[in-house]
Amino acid sequence: LFQKFLRENRFKLLSNGIEPPKSVFSSSSFASINISLVAVWLESLTYEERERFHFLKQQFNEQQALLDQQIDQADYATQQESEAILREREEWDKQKYHIAYQELKEKREARCLKWVDGLEATERALWNDVGETWMHRDDFAVGATYLGLWEKFQKEVLIGEDEAVVNAREKLDAIEAEQKDCKAGRYGRRYQFVDPAFPATEASLGSPELAALVKSWKAAPGLNPDAKLFQEEANPDDVFEGAM
Repeated sequence: LFQKFLRENRFKLLSNGIEPPKSVFSSSSFASINISLVAVWLESLTYEERERFHFLKQQFNEQQALLDQQIDQADYATQQESEAILREREEWDKQKYHIAYQELKEKREARCLKWVDGLEATERALWNDVGETWMHRDDFAVGATYLGLWEKFQKEVLIGEDEAVVNAREKLDAIEAEQKDCKAGRYGRRYQFVDPAFPATEASLGSPELAALVKSWKAAPGLNPDAKLFQEEANPDDVFEGAM
């Protein structure tokens, strides 16, 4: 704090007739001071100069303490607001996780059915022994007899990479192929995407009080690259107020 006082109040000291030595800081980074030089310099001051010096330093200390207190209060308020937002989102997050889990489960079961249909009779017999366990439990050991089948199961059903990524790619491929979540389009489009989680109804507005502010829903003639619905690098739930 003493170093900061000397750094930030040099001109105030000069205006009060107190001139700190130019070489008071022992490095160009101002990270440390030459203590011996400061001690000699303070001793060289007159009584009145030392009194003014200590008065200015006391003022600086009080201002710094007040600033630190304000920063602490602001940090605490920010933390409280963040915790309040997390509590508000907790129930919605649970719903999202449940929906995501159900989608993952359905996709895995669909892949499994398709894979089992292509198994040979001997492999299918082995699957009948272990299939239920592999699909619905985590605490099991794979016997030597089933190692070959297990490797195929991992590759074709559990998938070697993140299942969520694979599922997302499959969903995008289906949309691009106009096989999922599409309806007859407008403005020269044969089809257009319809988000089942965000239907063009008042239900998507959240607060019932806001429904009266929306005149009507209609298809956009194209994407608006200037629309800023979400705050940058924020939770997708943080929609800009008024952007709708």
